Amino acid sequence: MYTRWTGRNVDLALLIESIEGFLSVRGCKISRKESERRCLVVGRPENTSDVLEDVSVKISGEPNDFTVEFISGGKSRSSILLGFLTSMIGGGNLMLKGVRSQESSDKLEKEFWSYLEEKMVGLTNSVKNDQMRKQR
Repeated sequence: MYTRWTGRNVDLALLIESIEGFLSVRGCKISRKESERRCLVVGRPENTSDVLEDVSVKISGEPNDFTVEFISGGKSRSSILLGFLTSMIGGGNLMLKGVRSQESSDKLEKEFWSYLEEKMVGLTNSVKNDQMRKQR
């Protein structure tokens, strides 16, 4: 799922730090890939999590017009399907792991969007005037 924000004048570096903090608190090891107008934050869940796959958050755009996309769940869906197809030969455990992972991933995504909505209140108009001049 993704959301687009316009007219908020948000310091995207602060937004990225907030997203990294959110994932870190939830037991993910963080990595970041940046380009000029895009950043991908990847959270790799540690062993304590039911989530089987990396969680990615893509931020792209500029302070007054940007999108945030939460990407997760593909591996969980594959595990469910594969477990279902192999359930006659013991694949039910794989299906169960996939279902748990999907539920945990969905819960994490819901928490993420709630957290981000709260953070956006404080981050609105966080870009300083000298930062705006540099971006033009």
